[in-house]
Amino acid sequence: MHPRAIEAALRETRDDALRRPRNSLAPDLLDRMAAVHQPRTAYGDYDAMLADPQVEAIIVAVADQYHVSLCQKAIAAGKHVLVEKPLGVTIEECEALCQQLEGSKLVFLVGNNRRFDPGFTFAQQFVREELGDLLLQVIFHTTIGKEKGDFTIDDVADGIRQKLVLRHPHVFGDAKIESAEAVLDNWDKLKADERKASGKKEKVKDSILDEVPVRFTMTEMAHYHVPLLVSPYAYSTYRGS
Repeated sequence: MHPRAIEAALRETRDDALRRPRNSLAPDLLDRMAAVHQPRTAYGDYDAMLADPQVEAIIVAVADQYHVSLCQKAIAAGKHVLVEKPLGVTIEECEALCQQLEGSKLVFLVGNNRRFDPGFTFAQQFVREELGDLLLQVIFHTTIGKEKGDFTIDDVADGIRQKLVLRHPHVFGDAKIESAEAVLDNWDKLKADERKASGKKEKVKDSILDEVPVRFTMTEMAHYHVPLLVSPYAYSTYRGS
């Protein structure tokens, strides 16, 4: 069942149990929430709630660092779980939770409900349109390349395929890489080896902008098709080049 559907069902069902963290330090808050939502049962202890056979599913909506521990208790008690994102705060605890879920028939969902937020919908539409503009450039230039007999879109696709295979030996080969940081380090090493094999100089830089020229000569502007800005500053900058 979709998280939104679960959320709607819980809102409509007035006699669902009110969920409160274990050992609440604010019993007055529990009383106020019970008065507002009027559940059949209000719990001040998490273990007592899990022990209730009438409770079939749990929503975990507490601080991120408690997500996994509360989910593990709910799973051990045989309860279905909907936990708000993020699932946990470390990869290790999330993996332990996944291992606990293996073999169980429980429904476990992470509530990434922001996917349906109007702002996110707009962002998805914007990215889709911008990717269309990017795809237009790919098609445009590969069509020119094909007409001139230089290359085709198949050549472009094969080039990126070769790069992905070469740069990911832990995926497409037998290399053993244990961490994401090691993957990035290996990527840089393989890229440096490629540059060396092709005769290119090794890049030594402190910033990604180190290779961007401060100004272009007139020859460079003509070669790279850099437009000459119509302003006194642009004229004084390029006049003597």
